[in-house]
Amino acid sequence: MPLLTASQDEEEVLVFYTQKSPHMNYENVRLLKETDREATFIKCFEGSNALDFQLVSELGYRLQKDAECEYVIVSNDTGFDAVVRYWTARKMPVSRLSGKECMRKLNHRKGLTLNTVQSEREAPNPNEAEEVPEQTDRSLEQETELSVPDLAAAEVTSTSGMQQNAGEPDREEAADARNRQIGEQNDTTERTLEQTENIVKNLCRCIGKDSLADFHNALVTFFGEEEGKELYQKMKGSPEWSLYWAGLPDCSQEEKFAIYCRLVFEVEDTAEDCPEDFASFLFKANGKRKNLNSLRAAMQGHYGKEKGMKYYSLIKTHIKIMNRM
Repeated sequence: MPLLTASQDEEEVLVFYTQKSPHMNYENVRLLKETDREATFIKCFEGSNALDFQLVSELGYRLQKDAECEYVIVSNDTGFDAVVRYWTARKMPVSRLSGKECMRKLNHRKGLTLNTVQSEREAPNPNEAEEVPEQTDRSLEQETELSVPDLAAAEVTSTSGMQQNAGEPDREEAADARNRQIGEQNDTTERTLEQTENIVKNLCRCIGKDSLADFHNALVTFFGEEEGKELYQKMKGSPEWSLYWAGLPDCSQEEKFAIYCRLVFEVEDTAEDCPEDFASFLFKANGKRKNLNSLRAAMQGHYGKEKGMKYYSLIKTHIKIMNRM
């Protein structure tokens, strides 16, 4: 709903779903009826990864018809990143945003709108001959300059989903910096540097330094493609992080599951905390974890159809990593 209500007139929202997709609650149905914008709902055939294949087929079809538009896949499924790399290597405007990244961009857009309204309110009356001091522009530039710590650098660069033209001034970065300050007051989903470090440290407890491929994949899954890669590169060559990793006490696999599951619920900003028995249930469902369909059925059987599907949607992109912890 936030994506639909924040979309512009020239933008189109397509929702791919199956009979087993989570159902909308009444509040979202009401909002959907009240908004002037419309989404195109595409019901997909069911099967293993069937929805993904149909989404990618639609993407290819639309790229052939119109390669000038920008196409953004909004999904937490990192499997789509191979599709993104395939098309970007062919100079096609395709990208993926996780749900978290999508919310950041929407809040960034909302901030830009607020700034525009504020500027219009504060704009001098053209009928009034008031002189504007020369240093105003400079002081505005100083306001927008932020000192970004190392770990936060990846977070800042990843908030820009649109490609910026090479050689274009850094006005967008400056505006982004200002809007991040606004977001700290209005957006509870914005991560601080401390929260980012906390996530990374907990991932270190779950995934050893001898499993760098899994650690890289976990960072990308939690933070998105760009930010996850940047964090990984910073940590990979950092003596400080190597020492931190080496000093960590050993954890049992069950303890790692508890830490990791709690992280998933915290990072995804769900409306509820991780159920007390969730990590234990997932750990004991060893045989079910080998097959996503079996896992989904087991979770729906244990937590009920609606909640089971919700929890399955949260955890499914992490299962391969967890199976190797």
